[in-house]
Amino acid sequence: MALTKESFPFLFQDKTITINAIELFLKVKPEFSVSHNDSTLQLSLQAGAAATVPLTLSTWNELLRTAESPGGSPGDWTLTAWLDTGGGLKERLDPNAIQDILVVCCYTCS
Repeated sequence: MALTKESFPFLFQDKTITINAIELFLKVKPEFSVSHNDSTLQLSLQAGAAATVPLTLSTWNELLRTAESPGGSPGDWTLTAWLDTGGGLKERLDPNAIQDILVVCCYTCS
């Protein structure tokens, strides 16, 4: 996903933007909540073309929440999601399971 300077408010686009942290909030559809939860769902978010290091998910107000900190520079980031079925096996996520994803960037500019 592109988190380029154009993704930030116009007022700051000519400044140096540093992403301090990125928070992700995930809404799983109710019919998938048993199989897609904080113990089975894995998310990874990293700058560049690949994301393989899982983040720790927690439940927050009926959403799943995680954060990547420190962030990095604006640019291309990769978000990967999978199910951990145990024993280190990765299972493809059902594309119908995720209702919504909210990405919140905490940043500074100079």
